[in-house]
Amino acid sequence: MHNPISKKKKRILLFLLIFLFLGISAVLLTFLSIRSKGDAALARIQEMQTIPDLQLPETEDFSDAQEGLQEGQVRYHGDVYTYNKDILTFLVLGIDKDEPVALAKDGISGGQSDGIFLVSLNPHTKTIKLLALNRNTMALVDTYDKDGNFLKTRPMQITVQHGFGDGMDISCRRSTMAVSRLLYQLPIAAYFSVNRGAISAVNDAVGGVTVEVLNDIYYPENGMVFQKGEMRHLRGREAFFYTATRNIHNFGSADLRLQRQRQYLSAFVSRFKQKAKINPFLPIRLYDRISDYSVTDLGKSELVSLFSTALGYTLDPKIYTPEGETVKGVHDLEEFHVDQEALCRLMLELFYEK
Repeated sequence: MHNPISKKKKRILLFLLIFLFLGISAVLLTFLSIRSKGDAALARIQEMQTIPDLQLPETEDFSDAQEGLQEGQVRYHGDVYTYNKDILTFLVLGIDKDEPVALAKDGISGGQSDGIFLVSLNPHTKTIKLLALNRNTMALVDTYDKDGNFLKTRPMQITVQHGFGDGMDISCRRSTMAVSRLLYQLPIAAYFSVNRGAISAVNDAVGGVTVEVLNDIYYPENGMVFQKGEMRHLRGREAFFYTATRNIHNFGSADLRLQRQRQYLSAFVSRFKQKAKINPFLPIRLYDRISDYSVTDLGKSELVSLFSTALGYTLDPKIYTPEGETVKGVHDLEEFHVDQEALCRLMLELFYEK
């Protein structure tokens, strides 16, 4: 004898399964559609990329050594290198503002970029490489007055370039130009800036990040004390204090902070990749969570495409940094002077193929 209640339960269960299947299918189709649009957009960006104007150290036979080469090729110490036009490089900026992004009150209050990173995706090797720039790197900076009128281009710490603008798209575009110019007109596909006020949310979105503390950090008034050598799983404001703070009265404090930022970013990216493999919508949810604190010229479709592609790539554990020297400059401000020959070698290593 059939149980009518059991039949009813089966029908309900079947209905729920069909509903769930259709829902998952709709989400998947939406995801694939968004990614397809993003793939097309990034492909157009890739096609528009130019070739860097790499200025190799001149030698007596420099001119002769460069003869007979094709566009995008250079000869260095007898070896020929070809620029990899398929690499996509993105600029990531950490801005020294705690509040959500807003238009600056004038043309010189856009905020400084305390964190400057380049993220490069190489489809030939399926690798992601990170390049960190010292905020005090001396570079050519376009300066403006409070009304936004161009004044002149002068050597300054590259961190201040973001301040000359609206604190949003204009500031980011000018920072992108300054970084590209420093790196011999390296093509930068897009930018993403985030105010430091979002660090805690970004950190906690992946469940926190574990680091081995690189140097003592002492802010007892905020309940933040870090001891060199201890293993620390950073949660909430701990991530902010570890990556964003420094003692400006100590010479070289920006260098120490950059070391912590490099370490944290490498650990965060690894953690993010683990979580995103489980939840492919994590990049979008994270972006929605911090959108009030960020500025980017990438749309959601490009972000989906970018992160989906990155999940299949291997992260290079090394974070590259141009060699150079930190000295006291005007008004005792720290200046980081890049070793130009070492920078050329680094460019060849990251963006060219032998």
